[in-house]
Amino acid sequence: MKRPLTTSGNLASVNASEGWTTYSDAKSSAAGVGMGFVLDGSGIGVIDLDHAFDSAGTLHPWAAEVLDANPGTFTELSQSGNGIHIWGHMAPRRGQRLRDGRNIEIYSMGRYMALGTPRRGTANTLKPLVVPL
Repeated sequence: MKRPLTTSGNLASVNASEGWTTYSDAKSSAAGVGMGFVLDGSGIGVIDLDHAFDSAGTLHPWAAEVLDANPGTFTELSQSGNGIHIWGHMAPRRGQRLRDGRNIEIYSMGRYMALGTPRRGTANTLKPLVVPL
């Protein structure tokens, strides 16, 4: 399980900023593995496409549709390598899971996201996110 840690290695809360730190301090910390970002309702959100690829590594059509609806914003492969995070601007909203043949999670507050690997050719900007229906 991916849990947020403080730079001293203690568990951090997604709802209380006391244990949060700067990118620079987190990068230089030996605590934990990898980096993450707490979505705190400040206008940044993520559309998380779980199991976005089939066993041959081809993007599922439902995942391609969500990506196509969100051009020009930063995307990354999840740590598993089988998911995609689409980052952008989003008003605060409760988390939502769409499990209707698609594996989509939508978050903008009260959630920790483990950072993955930027997708080849991804934008270095954040655009308003188009949330799938």
